[in-house]
Amino acid sequence: MHLIESCEPHLPLLITHVETTSAPVSDDAMTATIHAKLDRKALLPAEHIVDTGYVDAKFLVESQRDYQLELVGPTRKNSHWQATQHTGFDVDHFLIDWERQQATWTAGSHK
Repeated sequence: MHLIESCEPHLPLLITHVETTSAPVSDDAMTATIHAKLDRKALLPAEHIVDTGYVDAKFLVESQRDYQLELVGPTRKNSHWQATQHTGFDVDHFLIDWERQQATWTAGSHK
């Protein structure tokens, strides 16, 4: 079950959408569906705060592009081979400057 509620400080907290799925359906499979349904009801927030299961690079971009909505939440742990085997360069080896749209390799950094 996915519950969406308002959180404007000057308004009452209200559930604005409920989406139910079977247990095997992952949260990230519902992000786009929830946004589309909130849009149809004219209830899209400017900022949608979610947990890790709903965050993915694709959804961060699509939320901005399709709905002018900022999707906010923690990202998943890096489980790619570069991070787990320590034989390549993973995201932890780079400083990301989102404003300038640049990634800089931090020589010698290891996490």
